[in-house]
Order: sequence, then C-alpha cells, then structure tokens
Amino acid sequence: MSNFSSFKGDKLVGISNYIEWKTNADLFLEINGYILYINGTKESPSKSLYYKIETSTNKEGKETRSYSNALSPELGARYSNRMLEYNCNNKRALDALKSIILLDNNNRFKDKITAEDLY
Repeated sequence: MSNFSSFKGDKLVGISNYIEWKTNADLFLEINGYILYINGTKESPSKSLYYKIETSTNKEGKETRSYSNALSPELGARYSNRMLEYNCNNKRALDALKSIILLDNNNRFKDKITAEDLY
C-alpha cells in the first residue's frame, strides 16, 4: 500500500454531497491501494493452504471440517504473517474510509468492522 495522500474534496455529509464525494473518494481509495479491500477483490489468506483439514461426519450425516496442525511450522508462521498483514491493511482501509466521512456520520457506523462493510 502506498503512502497516505490527502483526500481532495469535501467529507461525506450525506445525500446532499454523495455524488461529488463518491467520485473523489473512489480516486483517493484507488490511489492509496485501499479499494482492493473495500470491493472484496483482496481476500484473506486461505487457511486450507497452510493447515491440514480434518473431515468428520456426525450421526445425521452432516459433514464438518476443521483445521488441525499446520502442514509445517514454516507454513503456520507464513499463514499467521499473511493473516496479520491482511487484517492490518483492512483496518487501514477502514480508517481511510472513516477519515473522509464527516465526523458526525462516523458515529452511525461504529458497528462496521471491515472497509467493505462500511463502503
């Protein structure tokens, strides 16, 4: 992700300035690399690539899958690092999005924990 550049435009107030805000916001988010986390293009690392999957069937015939041990210690560490990086970047995208919304409106979106959910 690139260095944080400043947002060119007014913060989102509501419906009254949404169209102008959206154009500037999309450009700002794209330039800073946040749009991948907002539109869902960047997905979290797949745990199944790093951990063994154990499948079991209950009495009703329903299959459940669970992850047991990492395929190797190195892969377990790599998954942990990639997941940490993904969560950190997703939080940055969420914070960037909140920074271009009027502070009064930020209180309405306290329950949003991902940038994709907020956008």
